[in-house]
Amino acid sequence: MHDCIRGPLAALALFVYYTIVKFALGNGDDGECLVHAERILTRMLEIHPESIFVQFSAGRLDSVKGNFEKAIELFEESRRTEVDWVKFRHIAVWELAFCHAVVGKFRQVVPYLDILYQDNNWSKCICRYMKGIALLSCSDINEDEAKEVIEIMKGVPNQVQRISGKSIPIEKFFARKAERFLAQKNWLMLPFYETMYIFNYFANLKGKQDILAAIVRQIERGMDDLKENHKDSAIYVDNYCLGLLLKGLCLRHMGSPLSAEELFVEIYNNSKKIKEDKYLVSFALMELGFICEESGDFEQAVEYLNAAKEHKMFHSEYRIHEAMLTIRRQGYENGTYSLPMIPTTDEGSYTPLIDCEELIEDEQQDTPM
Repeated sequence: MHDCIRGPLAALALFVYYTIVKFALGNGDDGECLVHAERILTRMLEIHPESIFVQFSAGRLDSVKGNFEKAIELFEESRRTEVDWVKFRHIAVWELAFCHAVVGKFRQVVPYLDILYQDNNWSKCICRYMKGIALLSCSDINEDEAKEVIEIMKGVPNQVQRISGKSIPIEKFFARKAERFLAQKNWLMLPFYETMYIFNYFANLKGKQDILAAIVRQIERGMDDLKENHKDSAIYVDNYCLGLLLKGLCLRHMGSPLSAEELFVEIYNNSKKIKEDKYLVSFALMELGFICEESGDFEQAVEYLNAAKEHKMFHSEYRIHEAMLTIRRQGYENGTYSLPMIPTTDEGSYTPLIDCEELIEDEQQDTPM
């Protein structure tokens, strides 16, 4: 492939699939994609060691492998390279923002988001909101920065784009989060970790015990703050279930699926009390499906994943589709089964995980995101 005229382009396309599509849209490494990506990168480095594409690719590979400090160095080199295609450098800037956030350096995230907001038109709404929550996540935020966050959040809803009269769902989601920040007296529940989940960046953290443990500590502090200072909030359960979702996700990637499963089940048991963030139930069901798929319980995984699909949500359809393909590849023949039974909070009693018809009816009553 490398010796033909289309070889470099084909290699780059495959690398993008293995390191971007599989992680940004899918479920991360399946045991083979990083092996293939590393082999492709090694060949690209031999032929074009100074290429900006190769520098970025090396940074992306380190990022999905969880080597964030090395990835930051490579993305910085890629960003500083003089090229006419400025938007390509902005992709490296976007990656740099998330790499710094993953390791807890939220203050370093801010200048990268300023670059994207000022010099790029991808989404002013998302860049502005992310700057606000990056400042909000800083442990040493000062009074002037707190006032700046308020002004940022006030302006986020006005920057939602409309295409053919319709707003972009993910921009609408962040606009509502900005409005919630103001409604909750200038407070949000773990906003940057929620954003990382929405963009599926936790797929890069599988097995990174030290980083995940640090994030779990931050989540637990956020949940303690919720219980102590925001227990009278009208959407207390929404915020509480968000904390459960993020903690459960970290535990799953840390190799503790049973502990994670308990948290996801608790989200479902609180589904009737969730007022606004109905998507949390679907994400919890989806994560339960992934746990069952990874443990080999394919029948139950299919039921969880099918139940999750009944609820409208974004950035999840491909992940569910990929999990279904994995199940089929492993020889599972899909069929019709009754929904799985799991314990409720009442000792000794059992109940079906979810009533799909009831979930669809609830969804039709809610305003789509």
